Amino acid sequence: MTGWRISKPGEADIRKAGFSTPWDAPMIPPFPLRFRDVEVLTL
Repeated sequence: MTGWRISKPGEADIRKAGFSTPWDAPMIPPFPLRFRDVEVLTL
């Protein structure tokens, strides 16, 4: 049964739903991601 799988929405699907973002806040961040003041603790 393969009918239950959900496909990834495309840009046209997002626009059809009425969702928009401002130009300075894109949905996909630029890479590489940068983090400030982060400490990673591992055991």
